[in-house]
Amino acid sequence: MNRKGFLAALVLALVLVAGPSFSAEDMGQMMHQDHDMGKMIHSSMVGGYKFSYHLIDLKAKMETMKGKIDMGEASHHLMVFISNADGHKAAEGDVGFQVEGPDGSVQKQQMAMAMSDGFGANFKLDPGVSYVIKTKAVTGDEKLEDQFTFKLE
Repeated sequence: MNRKGFLAALVLALVLVAGPSFSAEDMGQMMHQDHDMGKMIHSSMVGGYKFSYHLIDLKAKMETMKGKIDMGEASHHLMVFISNADGHKAAEGDVGFQVEGPDGSVQKQQMAMAMSDGFGANFKLDPGVSYVIKTKAVTGDEKLEDQFTFKLE
């Protein structure tokens, strides 16, 4: 996934979340900042596909916006990139996430937003807490499920 595609997708997600409080000036400022895909937190093989998970700290990214964008309760943006055995992006599909906290709390995003080469959704994650992250993906005729435990440091 290239940076411009990822950045455009992130900007679109922020526009959808922030609504009218997000201005063209804000968008321009974000377009000129150096954005990365966040920290890779997990990788696994599922049914011949590689799932690569990245986590972006939204609160840290929004600090550079001088508080102009309210992300609500969301603290992080979870992305999954799905590629086939050849390393190419998997066919178009749908992805859903479920994030379970140790207290039994559940956050769901049944239809993650397609963003260039991946799928992403916003979640509220607290430092020092272990979460079970479950992913369901449908690509072509295949239904794929993945699960892992992640502790936010």
